[in-house]
Amino acid sequence: MEINRKTEFVLGIIGGIVGIIAAISVMKFVSPMEYVSVDKLGFVALLFSIFGMIGASITKKNHLLGGTIMISAALSGVMLNITLANIISTVLFAIAGLMAVIRGGDFKLLFKKWWFYTVLVTQIIIPIIMIIPSPSYSSGHTFESHVSKVENTSPTDSQYDEADTTEVTPDESTTTKTDNDEGTRSNPTPLNSTFTYSGPMSDPDTAEYFEASLDITVVETIRGEEAWNLIKAKNKSTFPAPEGKEYILNKIKVKASNIIFPKNQFRITDYDFNYVAGDGTAYNSEYIVIPDALDATLYNDDVNEGYIHGIINKDDDAPLIKFQQFYFKTK
Repeated sequence: MEINRKTEFVLGIIGGIVGIIAAISVMKFVSPMEYVSVDKLGFVALLFSIFGMIGASITKKNHLLGGTIMISAALSGVMLNITLANIISTVLFAIAGLMAVIRGGDFKLLFKKWWFYTVLVTQIIIPIIMIIPSPSYSSGHTFESHVSKVENTSPTDSQYDEADTTEVTPDESTTTKTDNDEGTRSNPTPLNSTFTYSGPMSDPDTAEYFEASLDITVVETIRGEEAWNLIKAKNKSTFPAPEGKEYILNKIKVKASNIIFPKNQFRITDYDFNYVAGDGTAYNSEYIVIPDALDATLYNDDVNEGYIHGIINKDDDAPLIKFQQFYFKTK
């Protein structure tokens, strides 16, 4: 009697759809990781979600092969394990794959199939290879900071050019070099001052790492009713801030430099930044649509600016902005 494989098919297709959504979300919204490109992780998750769906689609004709493919997709999901949706997809693939190979009682035949070992090994090795950092990755991070003398105005491009990371003499009127500890929580970079990060960046297209510098300047703070009106005008379906809290917007100016090869680029977005309360407590990040959100893909010497957002306590007079392990003042 032929076994109906509809359950395995449905579970596998759902697992694939959830996995594809998770992979796209990772590539679009998740901030870059220190050692591995999230675009690369997202691509691998997308690839194996599609493989899993292929396995589900052939279970009726060859339940052993289809089940093996879905189990392999589940194994790759365990290795990636990047989002909650990815975990759900992994569980669905595992259940569907095990059902496909066990139901019918002939699963022992798998051990005689050459493709059984090929599929398993391939789908384990590929994630390992894909998540290994590029050889061009370097762990040598250097950080410098420069304070602009301009008050209550956005720094001009010429000020960026004058902010040299080499020796700065005390009599320069536009830029002075700050203490080495600037950018820490105890000594955050002031508003309208430029913080320079130098280190490895990841190209979103190739997932290659390369050395570059990034100038970051917080040039404007908008909070409370004014920030809420701007957000509401952009998207009327946005919910107001909870009781006792308020929205905050900060305009961030970024500039890329010291990129050796013209083809290299990196991306920086609103979600690379977080807000921290004065007592050091991190505020939760929530996805909302804001006007002119920071979303910049930068080649060498490119300059861009846009807003970042957060929800903070109304009585927090001086929240900080955090980028990686570095801090900026909002007033």
